[in-house]
Amino acid sequence: MDFSPLIRRLRALTADREFRTWFRRIGLLLAIPACLFVLALAWSWLTLPPLERLERMEPSLITRMFDKDSNVLREYYVERRVWTPLERVPPRQIQAVLAIEDRDFWTHGGVDLPAIGASLLSAVSVTEFMVETSTATYLPRSDSAATASIVESFATMAQTLADSMLLHVSRKAVFDEIERSADFARRMLAGLSRRLHSLISDVESYSMQSGTERVIGYLLRQDEELAAANSAYVMRLTTSKAVVASRLNVTPEHFSRILHDLTEQKLIEVEGREIRIVDPARLRAFHG
Repeated sequence: MDFSPLIRRLRALTADREFRTWFRRIGLLLAIPACLFVLALAWSWLTLPPLERLERMEPSLITRMFDKDSNVLREYYVERRVWTPLERVPPRQIQAVLAIEDRDFWTHGGVDLPAIGASLLSAVSVTEFMVETSTATYLPRSDSAATASIVESFATMAQTLADSMLLHVSRKAVFDEIERSADFARRMLAGLSRRLHSLISDVESYSMQSGTERVIGYLLRQDEELAAANSAYVMRLTTSKAVVASRLNVTPEHFSRILHDLTEQKLIEVEGREIRIVDPARLRAFHG
């Protein structure tokens, strides 16, 4: 085949100044992402830990504080990790984690460039959204610092344990009522004080009382009038025993053992969620 016409055409193009200009621009546009890719690989190579360090990894674990009944009082940790050898992790769990992190893990060669690009675009979009909305949770500067601290967004979660009706009262309505009625403000302050006192009492019971004493106190507080009458009565747990155990800072197994011990002492009788307090006076005086 005669390639001379093609060669002459290429020479003519390279001699054209406009063609050379566009060729340089296209080359520059292609070189920029290539350089960024090389820099990203270099940064990853320099910042990733060595394989030897990963093989003998010693992550920060949890420090636990126990009471005299071997119940956990507090946990101190930087990251809440529980060490588990890889051979004890079920294969399906490993596959599930891989599927969550990278659903195409088994099909690509180790680097999924389209997914990386999509993640970068998503990160940029989320960052822009956070910048635009980051000032929406604060009052203007003219308001007092105390009020501003009240209305800062606070991420939390609550879950009802029974069918409930949720009533929403707007922040503005509450603040307007505080400004209008001193009695309303005093009632709110009294409610917060009662709640704080209850939390302090809980911490005191966790620290100073045994698990048995906490369970007995909980049972007697469910119907204080009947308990004060010192006659037998029946109460019903409104939630599961696991939830009650969590409320008393004991494990479900320990809670069941305590109920069993109280039953053997003829102080209570348990049938499902119904608990019959046989002798409130003896139960109140029992210390295990």
